[in-house]
Amino acid sequence: MENIKQKTFKDYTSKNTCKQRIEVLVLSCIEFLKISFASLLSIFVPQNCNGRICSVYENFIDLSAFNVFAIIVNFVLFGLFIITYIYELKREFFMLEHFDTMKDYPDNHLTLVINKYDSVNKQINNFNKHYNKLCISLYVFFFFNWIVSAVLVFHYFYLDKTTISTMITNFLLVFTKIHKGYMVSGSIKDKLYVSCFLPENFVYNIMNIEKYGEHSNQPYTDDNKDVVLVG
Repeated sequence: MENIKQKTFKDYTSKNTCKQRIEVLVLSCIEFLKISFASLLSIFVPQNCNGRICSVYENFIDLSAFNVFAIIVNFVLFGLFIITYIYELKREFFMLEHFDTMKDYPDNHLTLVINKYDSVNKQINNFNKHYNKLCISLYVFFFFNWIVSAVLVFHYFYLDKTTISTMITNFLLVFTKIHKGYMVSGSIKDKLYVSCFLPENFVYNIMNIEKYGEHSNQPYTDDNKDVVLVG
């Protein structure tokens, strides 16, 4: 009966992990489109060219010094987004490989067992440390980019209310994502292993049973410190 139960649970965790991987990839593709529009504001926000909307081509020709500066800032932010997203994906897939979630366990349960796996613990701590720095940099530069772009389009190339609505829409498109990343990076200090891509408050709270076995989620104590661990 125990073997049947273990097999059934492993089948479940395997399917669950596969589903999560697909969900992460789909969401990352959607987010990529969002950050393209939200970063390159001086290109995609409607601007005034002799009483009509500038084409994308026109946004790259006959540029003033400030216009060039704004475009450079836009692309720097876009590059920072790409770096952060790549790092997020690496972190997410690492957690999907080694961790899982179960409602029967508290959110902080993983902190009680992960010390048994020194290599995994060091790797996730390294991911979290660098991710925290990236999120803070992205958060600050995102606002800087929006201010620079707002000066450009409102002061020099304001068209009509569509300029305002597009600026606000593009801001809101990714602000929630950036803010979530910032909050996730903050939760690292509380030793919670929170997903960057999966739904709000999705926390990995156990070791992956399929990879490490059912014994893996027994809290680390002096009684089991000499247990030989798989993985």
